[in-house]
Amino acid sequence: MQILGKRHMYFPYNGGNWEEKEMTFQRTEACSSCHPGRCAPPADAPEYCGYMSDKGGRAFDPEGLVSSLTCVCAALFGAHVGAMALAHKDSAVDRLSNWALSSAVQMLLGLACVLAGVPLNPNLYSLSFLLVSNAICGLVLTAISIALDGGVSGATGPDGGWGLAGVVSVVATPFRWLGLNSILIYVLSCTDMTQCALNMFYWDDRDNSLYNLVYPTGAFWGMNDDDAGPAAAFVPTRSDRVPSSSTDILVWCICLYIPFWMVLAGYLHRIKVYFKV
Repeated sequence: MQILGKRHMYFPYNGGNWEEKEMTFQRTEACSSCHPGRCAPPADAPEYCGYMSDKGGRAFDPEGLVSSLTCVCAALFGAHVGAMALAHKDSAVDRLSNWALSSAVQMLLGLACVLAGVPLNPNLYSLSFLLVSNAICGLVLTAISIALDGGVSGATGPDGGWGLAGVVSVVATPFRWLGLNSILIYVLSCTDMTQCALNMFYWDDRDNSLYNLVYPTGAFWGMNDDDAGPAAAFVPTRSDRVPSSSTDILVWCICLYIPFWMVLAGYLHRIKVYFKV
């Protein structure tokens, strides 16, 4: 119980606050009367659904040690892809054939698991999800590799104009920049380093920081309270705040946030500065 108990389960919405806990199994068909939403369990719910109190129900961890096994298998497939890239670095046909064949086999096995009753469940990291996600990643990687390799040798069409491969190669260039400095961009964009740095610059009080101005934190602009859910209680608000929908946040990410990191990665590539571990 100290390792697999309910207090060690994953609370995806509130960061681990037991008082406002939300565990994945609460949304399963057996435990929620409005599946896949989170509602009160039905009258015939199994005992492990008794999650309304610390003592109620059984400890049930759908995302713990068991899902770690399939997660390791996903990592092994990634290692296999890299090993084939090194083993067949002089033969694109052999490399791409290996990727495509192994991915196609996994796709067939994954779909067979789905038909056999093993659901595609990313939270559980089920066997079917493992195989299908591996297959999709492998096939997409194969397609991108074909497009980019073709762009190197066939960037122009027979009439001297841009061919399809050339257009794909140009469009993919910013993503190449990101890949060349992937560790640094990940650290800057997905951790709190950048936010903490921007929080150092403010006027009058700390709520008036560059971080709150640039990011949709809710201080100046951010999600509507209805969209933010329980997390809204922890969001600083102002009377002049401009509420934004989840669509607005998505547009901000696609049109501003991601392009900014692409430009930074492109600049680092231009000055030949790369970070690695």
